[in-house]
Amino acid sequence: MEAASEIVCPAQKQLFSKLSLSGVTVARRIEELGTDIKSILKERISKFIFYLLALDESTDLSVTAQLAIFVQGIDSNFNINKELATLFLLKDRTKSCNIFKIGNNNNL
Repeated sequence: MEAASEIVCPAQKQLFSKLSLSGVTVARRIEELGTDIKSILKERISKFIFYLLALDESTDLSVTAQLAIFVQGIDSNFNINKELATLFLLKDRTKSCNIFKIGNNNNL
């Protein structure tokens, strides 16, 4: 939080260093932010007149495969939006049947 305060309001950095937040408070706030972002994304997607899904599979340093699903769409004003919709960790190799199961199990 102190690092963020240096960027956002460096003059008030000392006030942020005195602020103490519990792990529960931080976790709750992160969940709230996630919920807010999800609702904003759903609202944007609902206004698309055309859209596409893009899938990107990559492997991180721990050799865990990750599947990123992006949604790109055009609204009625021809504004183009591209957003990361979700990210899944894959336990198995990336096969079309595994990707299908992820989509099917998560209502995508």
